[in-house]
Amino acid sequence: MDALDVESTLDLNGTAVTANLEDSSGNFTTSGANATLTANNYLDGVLDGIVSDNGEGSRLQFVKTGNASVTLNGANTYSGGTTLSGGTLVAGDNSAFGSGTLAITNGTAILDLNGATVGNPLTNSGTGAQITNSSATEATVTSGFNFANAAGVVISDFTVNGTGDIRWDGGIKRTSGTGTMTKSGTNTLTINEANGIAPIGGMNLAVSDGILFLGRTTAQSFADLTINGGTLKMDPNYQVSAGANIWQGTFSNVAVMNGGVWDLNDTGTNGISNRVKRITGTGGTITNSGTGASLLVLAARDTANPVWAGNIQDGTGTVALTIQYGGSVNQVMQFSGAHTYSGDTNIRENVMQAGAANVFSPNSNFVIPNHNFGGKLDLNSFNNTIGSLGGDEPDAQVLLGTATLTTGGTNADTTFPGVISGTGGLTKVGAGTFTLTGTNTYTGDTTVSAGVLAVDGDALADSGKLVISGGKVAPTGTEMMGSLFFGAVQQANGTWGASGSGAAHIDDTRFAGTGVIQVGAASGFDSWADANGATGQTADQDHDNDGVDNGVEYFIGGPNGNTTGFTALPGVTTVGGVRSVTWTHAADYTGTYGPDFFVETSTTLAAGSWTTETVGGNVTIDGNNVTYTFPAGPVKNFVRLVVTPN
Repeated sequence: MDALDVESTLDLNGTAVTANLEDSSGNFTTSGANATLTANNYLDGVLDGIVSDNGEGSRLQFVKTGNASVTLNGANTYSGGTTLSGGTLVAGDNSAFGSGTLAITNGTAILDLNGATVGNPLTNSGTGAQITNSSATEATVTSGFNFANAAGVVISDFTVNGTGDIRWDGGIKRTSGTGTMTKSGTNTLTINEANGIAPIGGMNLAVSDGILFLGRTTAQSFADLTINGGTLKMDPNYQVSAGANIWQGTFSNVAVMNGGVWDLNDTGTNGISNRVKRITGTGGTITNSGTGASLLVLAARDTANPVWAGNIQDGTGTVALTIQYGGSVNQVMQFSGAHTYSGDTNIRENVMQAGAANVFSPNSNFVIPNHNFGGKLDLNSFNNTIGSLGGDEPDAQVLLGTATLTTGGTNADTTFPGVISGTGGLTKVGAGTFTLTGTNTYTGDTTVSAGVLAVDGDALADSGKLVISGGKVAPTGTEMMGSLFFGAVQQANGTWGASGSGAAHIDDTRFAGTGVIQVGAASGFDSWADANGATGQTADQDHDNDGVDNGVEYFIGGPNGNTTGFTALPGVTTVGGVRSVTWTHAADYTGTYGPDFFVETSTTLAAGSWTTETVGGNVTIDGNNVTYTFPAGPVKNFVRLVVTPN
């Protein structure tokens, strides 16, 4: 192959010339017919002259082959297009590549924009080809990079890199087939939309270094996204009308993050969000350097159960997360990195699962809204802390396994109507009120360290342990508990509540509201009281104002008897001159004479004049009958039954 050094003008005159183009100040043109100039360089060369042609019928095509580089410094006007099939082609001028299409056809080829503004349409069929900028001056591509291969054909992958920034204003679009654009190098690559073509329309996108900024004005769809390093930065200026349901950055398949940063860069404009099918990988960070709130949506569309070890964190702006249904109910999305973002976490469907301890964000309010299918928060037996738990979905589930969920640190007032299950426990922190309205089945400890835990009677397992070490419990009705502790000190069985609750144990420091906590099995009297609307009353009160004390009605009716209304008491009977009175207790009454009930007598009815009778004297017990026999003779005597249930 001959070396070619042109110092004046070389007219190819319709021929094809192949040579090693050395440094040359001359011009190249063609007249009379189309021509091809091929720079098959094995040594680097620089063309300072002008490459031109005479237009239709007399076009010049420039072809770069060989392993060395060729720099085109002239304001070239040739219109036959440029083909880069090997080595490096360097733009030394904004018009270096004439006016035709620039086609990259070899995977070893490198296109160096070198700080120029290039307007040529670009195509690529060379897997592994590179587009770079070696200049400190930002390079600009104003044309589109539009791929159109036969359906199913793999479009050649390419890499954009360099030390100088690149601005691509024409968009990159794949209309069929597949392909991946990789951003490497320490520079910033900005890809903007043009003529409705999204920055990376339909392409797989990979970021390994530097910054890739996607600028746009309309909705777009990507294929797979891979971030191993560097930063993918979204456009903060994308705005839609209030309430619109449009995605700022939609990836139709999978985001793989093993490192680097995905910067949502949001201004918080109405309707903006970033959606991806799922996230998987070993690391990386999702954040928001914008001035407003951003939303990341994970829209599951298949049966895959992805695992991601990266993290989501606020930047100058906040990040919120939504897990939503997209075609696969109960898809499990497992997170094993420690998240710290402060926006809400909405689990609209599917399962958000912990892959390690303390991975859920303690700064986020977790919400499971009423939406198609009940979402699930799965601790997977790993202790985790969240900001709060709430929602309005009765089918929502929190799966503890053996772990403890700590909630309330954001001090929000929330209500959770779903079910918390497992052998683990629940800890309430923070100043807010956490209300449980579902029938929870978890069997571990319930600990209140701050704020208020409100329960409705079925919210906690009857055999569970309640620990109050700060804050208050506010029951509605009667909430059964197996045991009660104030800190590490166990408390007595019985009813506990605030003033006005009627509980046997009043503690306004640790309890609020009108309900009670029943610790241990309820006594028979408590059961009778609940059945007769006398909850909170004592045995010597009269709940129905019939003149009969509650204790006596309980004795007669038993723990399940209905004695509300008028209750008849026995009178004195005389048989053979012997007078007596008999009280008959219910078959399910289990009290013992002495501690639970007894008979008293008095001759005057005066206070302090009553005497307790003993069994075997004037009192006899036969089965359910308790009989007092009056002494013989005309002696004035009064008798009464006293019931003192525990």
